[in-house]
Amino acid sequence: MPTLTEIAWVAGLLEGEGSFLATKYGSPFVTIQMNDKDVLVRLRDILGVAKLYGPYRHRRGTSFDTPHYRVTAYSASAIAWMLTIWPFMGVRRRAKIS
Repeated sequence: MPTLTEIAWVAGLLEGEGSFLATKYGSPFVTIQMNDKDVLVRLRDILGVAKLYGPYRHRRGTSFDTPHYRVTAYSASAIAWMLTIWPFMGVRRRAKIS
């Protein structure tokens, strides 16, 4: 069970970097992508059901950019987390969650 501090940390991270979306079939999901693997490992561990994807590298000309990672939570776990962090979110994110 996450602590209030961990819930607030998740909310802050997702407020700044996360996305609240639905699959083409309407199933909700929460996702975040960034270069900081350690941050996303912590997020994955707190969420408890999310999966860490990556590293991904995109070609830019003749070189590759910095590797990045993604954490995504789907369906019931995504809904549970959206409801949990909703009180901590700003107006724009609350509208995406609702």
